[in-house]
Amino acid sequence: MNVKNGFTLLEVLVVIIIVGVLASLAMPMLFRNIRLASGTEALTTSGMIKRGIEGCAMQFAGDPVACAPNSVVVWDNIGMADPSRTVNPASNFNYTVFCGGFAGSYSCSVVAVDPTDGSAITLSFTNNTTTRSGSSVFAGIQ
Repeated sequence: MNVKNGFTLLEVLVVIIIVGVLASLAMPMLFRNIRLASGTEALTTSGMIKRGIEGCAMQFAGDPVACAPNSVVVWDNIGMADPSRTVNPASNFNYTVFCGGFAGSYSCSVVAVDPTDGSAITLSFTNNTTTRSGSSVFAGIQ
């Protein structure tokens, strides 16, 4: 008797092709989800910066600009000083903070920019409201 052991080359190739097609359909979605998850870092860090600015404003009678000597506060790459790299290894974004206004009425923005593709998440807030927006892959973020 002629007993068949194992698979033929054709059967193996069909399985490999099917697995390849399924992987090609799933990988773009996986990479997109990983990218969107990195946006959580920007939102979390921006929220911490916001709370810090609001705490400072409370100490200075509602004036966050009083925390710095200039009338408009601009901080670049806060806490991200690493001379050997353009991006801190623990961070996926470069952060910039803009604040302006006067006691009781101020406006601030925290902008987190991904240096690899320029996409950004912006957290803007006043003493009354907070809004979030994004560009590129983060467009429509809420």
